[in-house]
Amino acid sequence: MPAGKPQKGRLKLITGMPANTDAPIPDDDGLPYCPSGDPQVQAIWDDVVPQVSRMRILSAADRDLLHTYCEAVVQYRRCGDVLAREGMFIKPIHEGSASVAHPLVRTQSELAKTMQRLATEFGLTPAARSKIKVGDSAPAQSQGAARLLSS
Repeated sequence: MPAGKPQKGRLKLITGMPANTDAPIPDDDGLPYCPSGDPQVQAIWDDVVPQVSRMRILSAADRDLLHTYCEAVVQYRRCGDVLAREGMFIKPIHEGSASVAHPLVRTQSELAKTMQRLATEFGLTPAARSKIKVGDSAPAQSQGAARLLSS
């Protein structure tokens, strides 16, 4: 294992490294509410929250990170709408200069990276879901070390 790379609980035990059996478990305050007044962000939220909730990995403590994901999706789509209208390249200010990439191309690319990172955090990609293990009998607060070892 490369030095400094974080390891999952079970791998830490196999390699002789101590597992964090005292990892914090957020209170189960029910599903988080969407803090956005933007109807497009709310629509993404309303689509994603039930999916993540069914996977039993969502807590009210995740609200702001999930909100960031929803906003990134909306902004990504808005960039796509502008690029569809204006094109991927813009005309130069000075005549005779070569066309340049529309500034929103880079913005949209950065938003895609943000979406990917956050989607992985919430198990919204096939690869991320394949790594999630959720106990099905005991509530998270009573699973303690067993919960960590199953990750």
